[in-house]
Amino acid sequence: TYGDGETGGWSNAGCEADIPIFGNYSLNCCIGPEVLFPPLTSCSGVQLDVVLDDYLLPPSNSGDVSYTWTVSAPSGVTGASDCPGSCGVILSQILTNTTGGPQIVTYTITPRSLDGCLGLPTDLSITVLPEVVPMIENPTGPICSGACALLFGSATGGNPPYSYEWSTGETGITTEVCPTFTTVYTVTVTDAND
Repeated sequence: TYGDGETGGWSNAGCEADIPIFGNYSLNCCIGPEVLFPPLTSCSGVQLDVVLDDYLLPPSNSGDVSYTWTVSAPSGVTGASDCPGSCGVILSQILTNTTGGPQIVTYTITPRSLDGCLGLPTDLSITVLPEVVPMIENPTGPICSGACALLFGSATGGNPPYSYEWSTGETGITTEVCPTFTTVYTVTVTDAND
């Protein structure tokens, strides 16, 4: 072991016939590209397209970088997959959340410059909201012809607040119906993410 500024040598009896090689050598250091991702949100079952070059930090230039990634997804989320080879610049997947609440999928993304310099692996966290499940709370018992009933809409999943549109054309969480014959009513629920 030698300290700074000290020199020394090494010998081994088995290597006495080796010829030392002298010369000038240069070491070409490369600096890999850097990315920085904000947390993102996606709705369940919707095509997710993240343009990774949009998150490059200077001095890297888009078009000069390729990416690889690994992914960690909780149970109940499907559609997330690793890309160990050259994956291009768009992370494009359809993540499906079958749980009742938001779930976080974490991609560890490694950028690589055209000259082969690797950047630091960086995490991209995507919160996957569950699908919106609309429900209509029916009145107890049948509604007789000429009678009226108030129907209540509700929903779970997605990203509240919700907006409601009934097959009657009304909007709001409730609608009053007065059918004169057997009628099916539907409600379309939209969350804050559309």
